[in-house]
Amino acid sequence: MQILKDNGLIDIKKVITLSGPRTVIEITDKGTEVIKKYLDVIKKF
Repeated sequence: MQILKDNGLIDIKKVITLSGPRTVIEITDKGTEVIKKYLDVIKKF
C-alpha cells in the first residue's frame, strides 16, 4: 500500500469513528487513470 501512496495512486487516512480507529483508503484521480489504461491494455489480449 505504501508504494501506491508514494506514487500518488491512493490516499491513506486514519480516522476516529464511534467504533474505534479506522484506516480509509481512497483511489486518486491518477490511480483511476492508471487502472483505466491497464484495463485497456488487457482488453487487447
